[in-house]
Amino acid sequence: MFPTHTKILIVDDMKSMRMFLKNCLVEMHLEVIHEAADGAAAWAQIEGAITQNEPYELIITDWNMPRMRGIDLLRRIRSHPETSRVPVVILSAESTLEQVTEAIEAGATSYIVMPVTPELFREKITRVYEFSSRNQAKSAQARSTPAH
Repeated sequence: MFPTHTKILIVDDMKSMRMFLKNCLVEMHLEVIHEAADGAAAWAQIEGAITQNEPYELIITDWNMPRMRGIDLLRRIRSHPETSRVPVVILSAESTLEQVTEAIEAGATSYIVMPVTPELFREKITRVYEFSSRNQAKSAQARSTPAH
């Protein structure tokens, strides 16, 4: 599971949903949880965190929000060299194949269809951690293997 000190950003225009997700994460013993009400505010926080050399290590975002949708935030995260590998979980009430495919193609680490139970959310976040850990290990191994 993610270490207790993992820096997490929850992005959702509904305060009740942010509180629900935050409570789930706290129950998972995660402590460094920040919030944003839309993608534009989230991107400003992400840039600020990069500037302070304290980047986010997990971002959980709703798809449908004012000012900047979650899919657009995801694309911006993936296009920035400092955030391109940060795990991003997309939440949406939409479960169409097209939308799920769009999120995966844009680089979402996971896609959760709402409504979501605390149990399912914890299971998905655990899988995201396992997937991210494997990818980090592969990247580290590739960097340490001398080229021939």
